[in-house]
Amino acid sequence: GKPYTDSLTISRWQKSSPHDVTSDYKFPEGSREERRAVDNAAQASRVFRGKQTPNDVKIEMVEKDGMMVGEDFTIEFRLVNTSQKKREVSSLHLELYSKFYTGEIKSKIFFKPLPGLTLEGKKDKTFSVDVKSKDYLDKIAEQANMEVIISATVAKENNNKDNIVKVDNFRLRRADIEIKMPTSCKKGEELTAHLNFKNHLPVPMTKCVLYLGGAGFEKIEKIPQKDVPAKSDWKLSVKVKAKRVGLEQFSVTFDSQEVPDITGRAEVQVK
Repeated sequence: GKPYTDSLTISRWQKSSPHDVTSDYKFPEGSREERRAVDNAAQASRVFRGKQTPNDVKIEMVEKDGMMVGEDFTIEFRLVNTSQKKREVSSLHLELYSKFYTGEIKSKIFFKPLPGLTLEGKKDKTFSVDVKSKDYLDKIAEQANMEVIISATVAKENNNKDNIVKVDNFRLRRADIEIKMPTSCKKGEELTAHLNFKNHLPVPMTKCVLYLGGAGFEKIEKIPQKDVPAKSDWKLSVKVKAKRVGLEQFSVTFDSQEVPDITGRAEVQVK
């Protein structure tokens, strides 16, 4: 991470071009990300040393379930003043990122500054931030994992200030394929499976392919599908044949350019 000059060489005959890897593991100096990392480290240090001073103002997320990929949704949180005295809150902002399943950030979706306020003693205020599908659809990773970061500065007595940060991770749901088919059959019997799901996207699903699977069923190649119009239902009936006795799982996967890995599963008792 230290500065380097062109005078650095590997040998007297071969000139090297050293690569500065600082940006691979450290946020740029002075950036919001770097400030947040320092704040988090400072708070962790106080906890470790047993000298943490609790913040008067806390950030609490309002939990929500069932937010679907392709739909608009709202992020809600509360600022809660736990002290008896009023507190001035400034530099309040919300950041939203998409993440890979490994936890690595893929893309920033947006940065939204929010108005400062005065919180009276033992009072709280709820904030709502709307997220439109057009803001995130082209930025999400395969598992549709998201990270929201809320931070603010709280002024206290004697010119003291607290920097507060709240990090919350959540995942947008993808539609499930509903499978309607007999729950039992005889070996070698042909079954009809009725499949359907809803496209919640405001745009068509394109380059669609259907995959049918299950070790207990005869192999079926992938089946190309037509585009699925925006906000519409996709339906299809397919025939499959059980090839062995036992409790077998029939699985379906629907891939599109916009949303991959829409899945469904059903169990069939083969006699």
